[in-house]
Amino acid sequence: MVIGIATTTFRSDLLIEYGITDLNWGWMASYLFPKALVLALTTLLIVALWFKLQPLGRYKFVGALVLFSLSIGGYLLVNTPYIEWIKKGTDMTSESASNPIEEYLNQSQPNFDGVICLALPGCPHCEVAIPKLALMQKRVPEIDVIVFVFTKDSSRVKSFQEDTGVDVLPFLAVPDPNNSIKLCEGKFPTFLYFKHGKVVHRWFNWQFGYPACDWVEWGLE
Repeated sequence: MVIGIATTTFRSDLLIEYGITDLNWGWMASYLFPKALVLALTTLLIVALWFKLQPLGRYKFVGALVLFSLSIGGYLLVNTPYIEWIKKGTDMTSESASNPIEEYLNQSQPNFDGVICLALPGCPHCEVAIPKLALMQKRVPEIDVIVFVFTKDSSRVKSFQEDTGVDVLPFLAVPDPNNSIKLCEGKFPTFLYFKHGKVVHRWFNWQFGYPACDWVEWGLE
């Protein structure tokens, strides 16, 4: 039982990936899966050891609480919550001024409906985030995904794509970087949802949690 809890604690990332890819659960449900599992295993461990705690007398509840705290605390120490719970971002529907990205997509891909990632070469957070978008499109092929890289050098775009390990998404140099950077305010990666020819929502990296991924897969409905 202890081994099971330890395995769940240290392989949480694999369990989340298993829920998303193999079980086809939602992003948030997959994220909660290892948490629920470690909670269940901890409860079973305490129940199994309950009678062995009898010599502690009235302090057996303290012993059970210590076991519970060590298990849950150890899990949170290894798997520190960061952006996973966050869904919020910025509603961009009130923005009336056009921007280079909208102009580019409306001219070259007028039916584009989905996610735009604004990335920077050498940005480690970008390299981690983009495979998640590739997985999202694999789960929901109707979602369009494109990566705009802030560089004018096509060789740097290709090099950055190789660094991400993703070859199923289009990577392009961002149109008019001096004006496009206003969309992301110099923060990378930034995620945009494009619908009906307009950027309608924006998330900075720390805002794009698992609930946001589910929301995107539902078309922001």
